[in-house]
Amino acid sequence: MEPADLRCGASLMANWQETLKRDGFQVSSSRGVESGVISYAGRNYPLVFDPVGADEYIFELSQVSDRELYLRLERIFLASGARFNLSDFISSLMLLYRCPARLLPTLGDALHAEGLSVRISEMPGFGGITPLVEPSLAGSISRGGHSAFLETGPAFDPDKGAPAHFIQLRPKFWLRLGRSLESLLEDADAVLQHLGAQPVILPRDMTAPSSGELR
Repeated sequence: MEPADLRCGASLMANWQETLKRDGFQVSSSRGVESGVISYAGRNYPLVFDPVGADEYIFELSQVSDRELYLRLERIFLASGARFNLSDFISSLMLLYRCPARLLPTLGDALHAEGLSVRISEMPGFGGITPLVEPSLAGSISRGGHSAFLETGPAFDPDKGAPAHFIQLRPKFWLRLGRSLESLLEDADAVLQHLGAQPVILPRDMTAPSSGELR
């Protein structure tokens, strides 16, 4: 999947630096919210946000060369209200949600109660700085020989103006799901939405919204 840029609204722009710090990234900036440098795996990566209108910016995410870092930033920003800059771009993600922090401690038990095998571990901040960083969850869910990766991390809720988290589910092989794997994802989706997770991207609507108000 080719890298893509993202459109960000004013609310996300005002909070992206603090959101990344919650994931263990060291963030430095000399130009306010319109640019910054983050450190990851011993390298510095510039992040650039170009103003394109009133309270709207293009995040040049496609310039991030490290694939794992690109995907992590993509999840964080999309879950925080960003939109793809290209209306027909399809994300590498399968299911992406935004949720409050209170949901995460009950996540494993709720999925297990639905008949799913759950293996989830607490992970340190993705950016590598461990003190004062919110832990994330990573692992998998499975049933009947089919499985999907599960990952959580920090996000920002533009509707509430408050910190939030993302939850991502991604099958190991996703080009051809098959009915059994679709059923697993549908059941996991039902659990997450019942718990209060807000869907951002779902399999039946793979393209993130490219229009509408950015916040």
